[in-house]
Amino acid sequence: MSEISAERYFAALRPVATRLARLVERGDRLQADLDSRIVEQAKAAISARLDTTADPAFELLAGLARSPRTRDRGIRCGHRRQRRVVGRVNKATRERRGVRMLAKLIPTKAHAAMDYAVGLLLIASPWLFEFADESTVATWIAVLAGVAMLGLSAITDYEGGLLARLIPMRTHLLADAGLGLLLAVSPWLFGFADEGTNAWLPFLAIGLGEIASAATTDPEPGKRSRRRSTARSAA
Repeated sequence: MSEISAERYFAALRPVATRLARLVERGDRLQADLDSRIVEQAKAAISARLDTTADPAFELLAGLARSPRTRDRGIRCGHRRQRRVVGRVNKATRERRGVRMLAKLIPTKAHAAMDYAVGLLLIASPWLFEFADESTVATWIAVLAGVAMLGLSAITDYEGGLLARLIPMRTHLLADAGLGLLLAVSPWLFGFADEGTNAWLPFLAIGLGEIASAATTDPEPGKRSRRRSTARSAA
């Protein structure tokens, strides 16, 4: 086996191997498989006559590897494909931008503070709004809803999860929306809407506020909260 032929053999195959690696990176698995078969056949033919510099398969492979037209065509195709992918991503980003701005106004840290504040407000609302003596049902609903909100917040995977990080933030937001809906309709559902404005208005206002808060909160906790949750899981 001559040294010159071996060097030319590897020099001819190196650009083709690089092209195959790029095809695999772009996800062109079918084209990569086809090119792999061609390269293997050419390598077999070249290896059989490595000492013969005029081997047709070797010259064909070396010529393809050195061809500026083939190289430029591959670069142009790659650039066109990259532009198409970037264009699709940008279009999807623009379409979702309005929804994202509406859906992620409140960070999870602020939402956690609101949860505890609203939970305490619900517990104190029968005496704060003076309907404790007018409706026992309304009093129990307000107190139980407040306790449920505090308990849910204490075990949610966000900055307010003081006891554990068991409940995902998206599940927490769904529970907030459900509890808000229940609070908003509870004066008419449980029959204390006739007890006065001070009895039904707090439930309606807090319920609608909970629904709006759930709809406009970012469901992804902050970086610090995610690191703390990961550390707890690892421990």
